[in-house]
Amino acid sequence: MSLTGGGAAYRDGQGRTRCRRCDKIVYAGEEEAQAAADAARAERVLLRAYREPACGYWHLTSRAELPLQAQQEERAREREKAQGRGYQPILLALVVVVVVAAAVSAFLLDRLGGDEPDPTPPVAATPAVATRVPTPVATPAPAAT
Repeated sequence: MSLTGGGAAYRDGQGRTRCRRCDKIVYAGEEEAQAAADAARAERVLLRAYREPACGYWHLTSRAELPLQAQQEERAREREKAQGRGYQPILLALVVVVVVAAAVSAFLLDRLGGDEPDPTPPVAATPAVATRVPTPVATPAPAAT
C-alpha cells in the first residue's frame, strides 16, 4: 500500500495501517477510503471519507458534518445572498418586464394611432392673471363761490 501523507504510519496488531498523529486507520487514497466507507454502509454503518489536514492521510468518520470545503462553499453562498448578489435573477426579470412593457405600449400606440403628430401646433399656455381695472372715482366738483 502506497501511502501519501505527511505523518508517519504504523501497523497495528490486526495488520491495519494507523496514523501515529491521530491513531486512526489510514487509507492510501480517496478511492480506497470511499470503498471502505461503502463496505461499511452495506453493514448499515454510515461513514464518510475525508482527508485529515493535520497528517495528510485519508480516514473515515461517522460524523454527519460536511467536509471543510463544503462548509466553506455553503458559507460563501450565504455571504453572497446577504450582500445582495443572490438577487441578480430578480433584477434581470424586472428589466425584462420593463422592456416588454415598453414594447407593448409602443405597439398599442402604433395600432391606435397615438404616435402621429398633432397637425395643430400646441398653443403656449398663458397663465390666467387676474387684472384689476381701476374704477374711476368721482371727484367732487369745486364748490361755487
